[in-house]
Amino acid sequence: ISCIGAMATILAAWFAVFFGLRTLRDTEIKRLRIKCVIELMAYRFILVPGVTTSIEGKMSFFAALNSIPGLFGHDPKVMLCLRDFREVSSAEKNSSIMKLIRIVADVAGVPLSAVSNIDLERPFSDKRH
Repeated sequence: ISCIGAMATILAAWFAVFFGLRTLRDTEIKRLRIKCVIELMAYRFILVPGVTTSIEGKMSFFAALNSIPGLFGHDPKVMLCLRDFREVSSAEKNSSIMKLIRIVADVAGVPLSAVSNIDLERPFSDKRH
């Protein structure tokens, strides 16, 4: 009986560690997905013509875009929208990034139901308030 109890204890500990690590991984991926959405929204002003952008802003925006395949590669809608964004002309980038932000936010669980297209089209910057 003590051998069965020891096996049960070891098995229970193994399951606890396994599920704990899995939960930790899932939580970290969710955090990174939310961070990606926030950075896409925060630095989308680099697409506005005539707005002076910092190197840090550009790097953060492009880092967020480049992280999408790693964070959202499981979702075909996100990947299709990312490919569409890459291929559109400069004149269409603003509407394309709004679509990408909405789809990525939806998959990441970031609620944007009260955010209108006007909110996304007119980011705050040094040229516009």
